[in-house]
Amino acid sequence: MNEEQYMQLAIDEATKAAWPFGAVIVKDGEIIAQAGSGDGQDETHDPTAHAEVNAIRRASLKLKGDLKGATLYASCEPCALCFGASWYAGIRNIVYGSSIKDLQEIDYLKDGDLVFPHEHVSESDVEVKTGVLRDKVMDMYKSHSKAKQWL
Repeated sequence: MNEEQYMQLAIDEATKAAWPFGAVIVKDGEIIAQAGSGDGQDETHDPTAHAEVNAIRRASLKLKGDLKGATLYASCEPCALCFGASWYAGIRNIVYGSSIKDLQEIDYLKDGDLVFPHEHVSESDVEVKTGVLRDKVMDMYKSHSKAKQWL
């Protein structure tokens, strides 16, 4: 599979999630975990049930915490919580479709929501690639049936 296919899986997770965000973790060409935001949140009332965190939890269980060398694919630029969780998990490659600024420009996120653009971590050892399937991701956010219900 290639990065567009992994991103499509993240989009697919987002479209069926409680909150429209999706993530996939890949290591050595194998899909280790995928998740949407809010998975199980109704039962747990867990405000940290973001797609990236949910995928990291699943991948950590599967690989017994060994996520070094893994890549995180996310429908949207990870927030501070998700970036930090990724970094602490040893994930040093992050690929995402739309940016936080993209979602603010279409009024999908309010100014100030989830603001932690990857530029703030440019000094870290994390490689970030942006814009993979951006148009497709943005179309998903523009038309998603759960749009703005979680804000």
